Formats: sequence, structure tokens, C-alpha cells
Amino acid sequence: MQISPSLAASDIAGANLMLTPANWPTIQRQARKNHRDCMYLLGVAYLLGGYVDQDKTRAYFWFKKAAEKGHADAAFRCGVLSQELEQSDHPPTYWYQKASELGSGAGSCALANQWTYPKIQRLSASRAKVSFIQHLP
Repeated sequence: MQISPSLAASDIAGANLMLTPANWPTIQRQARKNHRDCMYLLGVAYLLGGYVDQDKTRAYFWFKKAAEKGHADAAFRCGVLSQELEQSDHPPTYWYQKASELGSGAGSCALANQWTYPKIQRLSASRAKVSFIQHLP
């Protein structure tokens, strides 16, 4: 299997299609040689399970290596996983910012949500409190 820089594995669905028995040995070998897209594919494999046991810590490891090489979705996945893992070297915001800078729409959206969601929660809580007080006897 030839892995090219134009590999259409920039998202989980595309990556999952690349994870085939025929491709698996090459993906593993090339990931260990620091091939960005193959490191991402290995992260997907550990995230989803199948060819390897599901392991989010190992998924984070491989996504981080791919993100450091400039893979946008890998950076986004690091942000998601850093919220779930007990030990993460960077907060989600760091990864979402990196993903956004690399051109990830999901990273930009997650970054925006980190700023807006708490404000929406506070506003909703404030409105609920006012509504409750207005309905007191």
C-alpha cells in the first residue's frame, strides 16, 4: 500500500476505511517511522478498537504525534481525549487552538464552544432563577 500525503484520512470515517487487513502492516511500520497520516491511522485504530484493543491512552499518544507533525484532526482528537483522560499533558483548549490553526473546522467550533457554552449555562441559570423567583407566592 502506498500512503501518500494526499491520503483521504483526515477524519475518523475516512481513516476507518483505510484500516484494512492488507494495509495494517504498512500503517504500523510507517507510523513508527513518523509518517503523519499513519500515526493518525494508528490513533484511530486504538480509539475504535478492532485491529488492536481499544485504548484511549495509546490513541492519544498516536494522535499527539500526528498533531505535532501538523495533522489537524489528530489535534482535535487530542482535545477530545484530553477531556476524558486523567493524565494529559495539555488542556483541551490547547489542542482545539492547534487544530483550528491547522485548519480544522471542528477545532474552531470546539474552541468557540469552550468560550460560549459556560456563558450560555450562566445565562440560562440566571434566567431560571429569575423565573423561579417571579413564580414564588
